[in-house]
Amino acid sequence: MTRASNCIRPVQLVCAYCLVLLLSTLNAWAHGPFDNSTRLYVLDDHLELALTVGMDGARQILSVAGVSPEESAKLLAVSGPGSFRDAPIALATRLFEIKAGAETLNARKLKVFTDGLEANFALEYPRATNASLAVEARYFNGVEPLLAGALTVTDENGNILDRAVLSRASAAARVAIARVAGSNGIESVAVASTASTASNEPIHVTVASGSSVRPEQSSAPLLVWCAVGLAILLTAWFVGKRFFKR
Repeated sequence: MTRASNCIRPVQLVCAYCLVLLLSTLNAWAHGPFDNSTRLYVLDDHLELALTVGMDGARQILSVAGVSPEESAKLLAVSGPGSFRDAPIALATRLFEIKAGAETLNARKLKVFTDGLEANFALEYPRATNASLAVEARYFNGVEPLLAGALTVTDENGNILDRAVLSRASAAARVAIARVAGSNGIESVAVASTASTASNEPIHVTVASGSSVRPEQSSAPLLVWCAVGLAILLTAWFVGKRFFKR
């Protein structure tokens, strides 16, 4: 019995260690209901802004923006891999305001993707010539449970250009976008001279499938693999325990 106990002890320790690693990974990668994060992709001829938020937070954001529960359900219905739904462009000003100097950039496209755990709002803006942009996260307005979220600015190769933290208390940040449009021979896009102001009018959703815009990477596949790993560890634990008891 002592020998069996000595054999099972290392197995239990290894399983416990792996379990802690798995739980830590889940905690680090999974978005909670009111977690959120934003990535600003600086491309040669345009900007892409990707907001990833937990489903409960997404529903409240849409509700505050004037989207009805029925239309919100259509917009947040689970999408297939790489499948985005076109969202009303009027919703863009309820999510963000981006300024290049004194001028406000107007969103040209807004698409939504959901996997059942998170919602991704992907917005496309014209490329400004400024070295930095002022980004205001308007989606915090009226949604008290939302937690602070990271804003990460990258180029098309994934190189990090700048970082900031957005929250209800500090919803705006100025971030560097490094390269100036046109430096590679590509003509810069003129900034819209008339700013779109946030309206309180209800937003009506017409759901349509659209092509993919670069999203914030979903954590759903990682969650699946972590769940599989956890199941394997627990099975090994109990099988080993029963085996050494014989």
